[in-house]
Amino acid sequence: MAIKDQRNSLATKESNTYELYENRKIYKDATLMTDSHSPDEPRFIIPGVADFWYDRRLYGKVNRTGDIIIMREDFLHTLPTPNDKTFYALNFVAVAFDEMKKYVEKLSKSNMIPNQKTLFALINPATAWQSIYDEYHDYISDIYTIFFDYLVDNGRENKINNFEDFVDEFFIFCKNYITGDANTPITLSGFVASQYVDARCGGLTIDLFKARASNDIAKVKTFIRDVNFNFFIDAANRHGFVVDKNVPWRLNANLSSDYMKLLMASPGFDVTYSLGPKNIFDTYYFKTYTLDLILLRKYLYDMYDSLVSSVPNYSEYKFCNDTGKTKKFTYGRRPLGALEKDKKYNVEDYWLGLSYRFRLLELKHDLVEENIKKHIKNAKSVYKIRGEIESLKYLHEHTKRFFIDAYNKIDGNLVIDAPPHHT
Repeated sequence: MAIKDQRNSLATKESNTYELYENRKIYKDATLMTDSHSPDEPRFIIPGVADFWYDRRLYGKVNRTGDIIIMREDFLHTLPTPNDKTFYALNFVAVAFDEMKKYVEKLSKSNMIPNQKTLFALINPATAWQSIYDEYHDYISDIYTIFFDYLVDNGRENKINNFEDFVDEFFIFCKNYITGDANTPITLSGFVASQYVDARCGGLTIDLFKARASNDIAKVKTFIRDVNFNFFIDAANRHGFVVDKNVPWRLNANLSSDYMKLLMASPGFDVTYSLGPKNIFDTYYFKTYTLDLILLRKYLYDMYDSLVSSVPNYSEYKFCNDTGKTKKFTYGRRPLGALEKDKKYNVEDYWLGLSYRFRLLELKHDLVEENIKKHIKNAKSVYKIRGEIESLKYLHEHTKRFFIDAYNKIDGNLVIDAPPHHT
């Protein structure tokens, strides 16, 4: 049967690019959608389900005004489990899940829902919150490994005498091979917003099973056609969650639901989804632009120390006029000391501009060098008067619009963070 005549997606991890594209479109247009009586009648996602692949790809990663965010880990709370495994979610999300779990178990034990041959007679977390710092560390470590191989393979290693040489080479490498051709991030902000980071980092997402979201056949047969799946959607909706259309065993906290609003407003949490002084994303989350410089500095220092430690010397070849021969000279790389970090590589004179330039590498911007230098100069003035955070905020405002523009071309809903919810 031709793909265009299919009624259900047959996509699996073995599908080729064309098959994957066509089948994903079939799944998007037909699965968990309302019925239509004519080809011209619009179809909508059924109540209690939301699409996080196409409409809310940055859910839990971006606040309502377009700032990239990561949650403060001191607001995590353990999820109830039947074993010794430990999973976490944002505190009030964990409370909502606990109430949903008790609700499902009560109906299952009283035979008010089928409790045989179903995956949804009981609900338990299989995966939940993931630490962004651990993932970013592993990611940057992989980038450094690639960079080191690049230096050796291209004879660039001998161009590094000191830390500044190292940063220059790393910036060129990132521009040409990482952020450029591969469209791969370097800063924490770029990493969080990328496809490398799962939405679970936001603490708003709980997976009940470990399964392949790429296998549409299994998703439909195993989960969506489960005898209790409609009940599962309803139970989730009652407790402030929506089910992910593309990962039908995944719960996402719906911050715009009445249930979650009441929980957030309770004295134990005292936050709101509305913009204002108690906004959840200002209270429970960090804006990543406040951390980009700190982490970039840490990892560039670590990378350079690793290079000096593993390959302490570099060589230069010079022509000798007296002998008419080329002679090899070996020099020791200059270690980076604490005094040099404080004096030469301080925030105002060095890291403000450098971190800004690395962030710009990740974005499709239209700034000319004159504008970039002007922004850095102004940021230094802000730093002198109002301190580091305000200077970072100033530079962030000059990158934020490029980020929003790029994602709105694909998504169109970047600054609206909560999923659409139909009742």
